[in-house]
Amino acid sequence: MILACNHMSNLDPIVVGTAFPRSLWYMAKEELFRNKLFGALLRSVGAFPLKRDGSDVGSMRECLRHLREERSVLVFPQGTRAVHPTDAVQGGVGFIAAKSNRSVIPTRVFGTETVLPRHAVFFKGGKLRVVFGKPVAFEPNDDYQGFSRRVVEEIFNLY
Repeated sequence: MILACNHMSNLDPIVVGTAFPRSLWYMAKEELFRNKLFGALLRSVGAFPLKRDGSDVGSMRECLRHLREERSVLVFPQGTRAVHPTDAVQGGVGFIAAKSNRSVIPTRVFGTETVLPRHAVFFKGGKLRVVFGKPVAFEPNDDYQGFSRRVVEEIFNLY
C-alpha cells in the first residue's frame, strides 16, 4: 500500500514507521545519501533516494517495484517539510497511485516538529501521534496533480 504523509520534521519517517504495523519503504531526498555511511544506514532501514528537481524515473520505478512486491511505501506528497496544505504539492503520489492501481492511505503525524524542530540537533520533549485515514483511490478522471492535492487535503483534515 501507499502511505502519503505530511512532513514536519526529519523524525516523521521514523515515527510513521513505528506506528505502522508493517515494514515500510521510504522515498528520501538524494542529498541524504551523499554521506556513504549515512546512506548505507538509510538503505538498511528501507529508504531509497529521490531526486527532487524534476521527475526521477528511477525512483518511481523502484517505488512501483516495491508495490508490485507487496511492500508498503511511504511518500511525502509535498516533497519537503510543509506546514500548510496549500504549500507546494507534487504530482508524484498521483503518478504512483495511477501506475500501481493502489489506493493511498492519508497519514498525518503530530508533534514531530516540536520533538525535533528544523535545524535542531537534540530531541525535545513532546507528544507524538500518528493518524491513518481512509484509503483514497485514483479515479479515471483524475490527473496526477489534482489527485495529489486531494490526498494532501485529506491528510490535513485528519485529527
